Amino acid sequence: MDHLDVILSGCHFDVILLGDFNLDINWSGANINPHDARSSKYVSLFENHNLKQFVNTPTCGSRTLDLVLSNNEQLISEVHVRNPLANSDHFIVAFSIHASNISNKLVIPYPDFANTNFSLMKEELSTINWEALFDGYLDIDDLYSRFCNVLHQILDKCVPLKTSHELSSNYPIHIKKLFEYRNFLFYRLHRRGVEEKYSRICNKLSHLIDRYTRNQEKRKLEKMKDKELYNFVNRRIRDKPPQIPDFPDQFGRRATSNLEKSEILADYFSSVLIRDDGIVPDYSNVPKGFPPLNDFIIMPHTVVKQLRKLKVSYSITFDGIPQTIFLRCRQELCVPLAHIFNCCLRLGSVPTLWKKSIVTPINKHSSPTSPQDFRPISITSTAAKIMERCVKEKIDDFLDSHGIIPMNQFGFSKNSSTTDILLQSTHDWTMQLSKQKCIDIIYFDISKAFDTVSHQKLLRKLEYLGISGNILKWLESFLVERTFSVKIHDSYSNERNVTSGVPQGSVLGPLLFNIYLSDLPATLDYDTDVKLLMFADDIKMYACYDEGEAEAVTKKLQGNITKLMSYMRSWQLTISLEKTKVMYVGSKNPKKTYFLQPDSKIDECICIKDLGITYDNKLSYAKHIEKVVANARTVMFRLLRIFKNNFPSLLCRLFKLYVRPVLEHNSVIWNPHKGKEIALIESVQRTFTRIVCLRSFACQNSPTLPSYMDRLRRLNLNSLVIRRGAMDLHYLWKIWNRSTRLRFSTFFVLRPCRGRTANFNFYVPAVRKERHFQSYFVRISRMARLFPLNFFRIKCSVKKILADKKLKDLLQKNINGYELISTK
Repeated sequence: MDHLDVILSGCHFDVILLGDFNLDINWSGANINPHDARSSKYVSLFENHNLKQFVNTPTCGSRTLDLVLSNNEQLISEVHVRNPLANSDHFIVAFSIHASNISNKLVIPYPDFANTNFSLMKEELSTINWEALFDGYLDIDDLYSRFCNVLHQILDKCVPLKTSHELSSNYPIHIKKLFEYRNFLFYRLHRRGVEEKYSRICNKLSHLIDRYTRNQEKRKLEKMKDKELYNFVNRRIRDKPPQIPDFPDQFGRRATSNLEKSEILADYFSSVLIRDDGIVPDYSNVPKGFPPLNDFIIMPHTVVKQLRKLKVSYSITFDGIPQTIFLRCRQELCVPLAHIFNCCLRLGSVPTLWKKSIVTPINKHSSPTSPQDFRPISITSTAAKIMERCVKEKIDDFLDSHGIIPMNQFGFSKNSSTTDILLQSTHDWTMQLSKQKCIDIIYFDISKAFDTVSHQKLLRKLEYLGISGNILKWLESFLVERTFSVKIHDSYSNERNVTSGVPQGSVLGPLLFNIYLSDLPATLDYDTDVKLLMFADDIKMYACYDEGEAEAVTKKLQGNITKLMSYMRSWQLTISLEKTKVMYVGSKNPKKTYFLQPDSKIDECICIKDLGITYDNKLSYAKHIEKVVANARTVMFRLLRIFKNNFPSLLCRLFKLYVRPVLEHNSVIWNPHKGKEIALIESVQRTFTRIVCLRSFACQNSPTLPSYMDRLRRLNLNSLVIRRGAMDLHYLWKIWNRSTRLRFSTFFVLRPCRGRTANFNFYVPAVRKERHFQSYFVRISRMARLFPLNFFRIKCSVKKILADKKLKDLLQKNINGYELISTK
């Protein structure tokens, strides 16, 4: 009430105030219950601000709870109370507003790319003589402009226009007739006996609408493929992004329009960019002497291969051609695109349109309050992405053949993932703790890493590595003189120049960043005591030592921190002091203090989120499991609330697509061995199966709810503990077959076995404490001994493991925790 008083006091315009006030007042006679102090306060507030109340008939039973107030009597008219929505106990209040400054919204038609006539479009494209069209072009901009102009002319013929309109439910005739009958009864509610009949009709109508909605929903969802269904569900259940707040501008005035907000965000995004300092660092540690990569030819079949990888998207870029056009017309467009790409390489130039990006601000937090709470996501030309993929393929082969990207770097590298780096680090820590050593782990955070890469320094490093000639000229044109514009709804900011950084949202961006940091490991002094691991810009360095080695090893770790800081300064990158942390592992850890700078101490943390996995200084994943279970429950209940159908097959499919991945992401890292944690994770699926059975099979009048294992069999589901066991086994298969960065010989010793269970044994060093049994390589070594050797010779997947009865039986007998969940 105080907040409302403040708002009304500062408002000098006409005001309309409406809602369910729940006040005990007879508005026709202006009588107030003398014992209701709250109602008296509200009436005083309305009188003080000259607000008149316009609803004088009951809106809920015999009381008038829903009000419409205004400080201008001429503003409101034709107030009517109408029948409620469905079986709500509140009536609808309808009224007219007389305001001369309210105009009808201009309806602008826009292209409906989803209903493009692709048959006609392909026919039109096949008749074009591209060689004649491209003949005599002036420069690369002229060449690409001719290509775009032809496509725009064809799009005008083949793409229909549409306008936004309100969606209306097209109910069948029996529901429409019941609507009419309900409305007929509403206007006769004052007659005796009508109210009971009206309530009965409302309930029946609600039931029929629910049944119709469920059937329509089932028919629609069953037609969708898994990826399409996932995207549909994602749009339905995810939270809407919060509105961009009213930022203060440089003069302290609040920006209220989208154009003003886009300008403020554009200023902030450009403010984090840097300019090259003109100093070329020493990079003699970078390997050199390779045969140069200076030119290549892009063939049409290569373009088709890359076009086939595109996803359906209708987002508009600066060239006005959405991605789906390139995907659907790939055979017709591969020849002209290959010609344009080869001309770009030959001239060492990039069309200006490819250098323009539309930036969409994405909030980092649920309640953003400043420009710092947003990050930019760029939409670039689809044709540019296709050429980037062709160039990236060549550069990847060059880097791999010469081993330029270090083995410490797991980010954006072939056959590597967050699972690999986390497994490598956590297993090493487990083995060191088993030897009763202490571990000091430093987590570094590079501020705005991708935005602060110096173009000149990156280009010099590329040249030093052997990427030269036309490719280097093309990369230079690709990086420099780029611009971006921030888009908020239909408003665009003025363009800003991009003075540094690898283009975010591009294909080449992550690869170029890896090249930029490729010589970092060579500048450091790391060995078996001090180690470095990187995932793109996420860097962690750790030292393992016992009591006698503490002083020497921690001194070496501090020396490496100093070297890393010197490297970052030389290459104009900045380490964030606030986000850089140290975690001390080991019960007897002396907790040596480390510094980024002589006066900048690194803060300690006892729990950290590392690449999406949360663990503490005891290497326990308890908090991560609790968070994962809470998130999965939230998603599950939201799914069950939004989708009304009772068809078990469809509900289980939604659970598999949207809830189960939350519970299984990187489970090989944190798969628990404690019964309490196993039961906690399983409780999500246990609750889901119980709700599905009550929803779908309630009509069978079963005297008791089936047991959890019976429900799983009935719904054709596997327990989560069994699935995690299958994932562990599948990941071992990937290591054996070199499908990951990890190598089998690094973690296992294969010993002959004379027993009857198998002809070999996986051996890993023994661990001393029970909590270390959770380590992946420790638990999988015990399980793998039971499986036949030919298991590792055939193509494998989690689905195939669970479909094989023998393998599944072996899992059930030997997975810790299966008996616990199967007996409850």
